Amino acid sequence: MYGWVMKSSTTPRHPVLFDLRRYQLLETKAAHGSFRIGALFSASWQRNATKAYRVGQHITIFIHIFFLMNKLTYNFYNRHPVDVAKDLLGKKFIFGNYQGIITETEAYRGSDDEASHAYRGKTARNALMFGLAGHIYVYLIYGIYYCVNIVTEEIGMPSAVLIRGVKLPDIYLNGPGKLCRHLGITTQNNGINIVTNDYAYLSEGVTVENIITTSRIGINKAIDKPWRFLADINGIVI
Repeated sequence: MYGWVMKSSTTPRHPVLFDLRRYQLLETKAAHGSFRIGALFSASWQRNATKAYRVGQHITIFIHIFFLMNKLTYNFYNRHPVDVAKDLLGKKFIFGNYQGIITETEAYRGSDDEASHAYRGKTARNALMFGLAGHIYVYLIYGIYYCVNIVTEEIGMPSAVLIRGVKLPDIYLNGPGKLCRHLGITTQNNGINIVTNDYAYLSEGVTVENIITTSRIGINKAIDKPWRFLADINGIVI
């Protein structure tokens, strides 16, 4: 079965002929857009889908290596959550096939923060907050919404940063529940080490010029702490 790609009168005379079945197979293999990326570089490569697919693979691998080289290290997370929360704005959040820029965060600590899960001590639910920095801590609220946090500070000093907003190329996920639902984050992702993991991690992103600081929202304790931070998303280009 063959198909013709129609061209307008202003395009080259010779139409592009390709095997639809082979094309569909290659597109399936190029799971993360490898074929589409490679095909953009030259219209003539449409006559050789295999060549475009291979080029796309190389480009995808190069991009992946670039992000891995710029991955945030343990020392970045092993600090006061307020400092980490501020510095996370503009960083790139990678989770599986998704990549976006962090635009909103909130910091939470332990015994000096009544709004924190760790305020009353260590439990089975909040144990990750007492552990090594740079791990994912996910919890469920209202029985339906997941929220993803990044553990910070030294072991035994419970603290974490809630990721409240991420801007993807095609959608702005403004809200922790919306963020987790779209990316598919659940409590099954609890404990992922984002320093060493290649599926979920953070890397350098863009510079945020303007940071808005407010009190945290959705809580009724420790509302005086200005530990919520937002980036001006209008100036962010993915």
